[in-house]
Amino acid sequence: MSQETTNAHTRESSLETIQYRLVHDTTPLSVVFAVCMTLSIFGQDQEPDRFIEIDRDRFAFPDLELSRETSKSLSTLKNDWVFTVSREPDRQVLRAESGERLVTQTITRNAVHKRFVFDLKRQRFEPMRQEIRIERADEGALRHIEEMTGVSRVKRYENLGISIVTIDVDVNPIEVLRTLKDQFAPIEARILTGFFDDEPM
Repeated sequence: MSQETTNAHTRESSLETIQYRLVHDTTPLSVVFAVCMTLSIFGQDQEPDRFIEIDRDRFAFPDLELSRETSKSLSTLKNDWVFTVSREPDRQVLRAESGERLVTQTITRNAVHKRFVFDLKRQRFEPMRQEIRIERADEGALRHIEEMTGVSRVKRYENLGISIVTIDVDVNPIEVLRTLKDQFAPIEARILTGFFDDEPM
């Protein structure tokens, strides 16, 4: 073997050794970086029970009082989406993020709509209405629901087999929905959202 071939072979081996060392040395750093990124996303308080599924496609955000500590934030993960709600001095900021897709919604003190849900199918925020649609509830259950704290009225649509529960404006419909699901498990209940939903005319 000539000296030139030997030198070329040596250089090749050296390059392979350097590449191996680079991969070997940087792999732990990459793993640590990925872990740090994950922790930075979920470093906030994770309280997924404060987020609630309205149905398969809609996800409701919890309220955060603007008067409390402004650095407070809550986050949760559903499917490929990271949901976060955080406080700033004069507003709440809702975020839904999946890959490069980021959707935000700001709620100020004077905003017309104070509560929102994220529509997974349409990938947008929609205002939460102070109304809950329930199905398959007997008359006894409906009378009990009418007496619940925060409920203004229950309007029955007997021909359609549904009822619309109107919630007081200062009450979070999420809390009423939780109570309905806990106490009346067989019924189907969900918060109405947006401006035009499937509420009967």
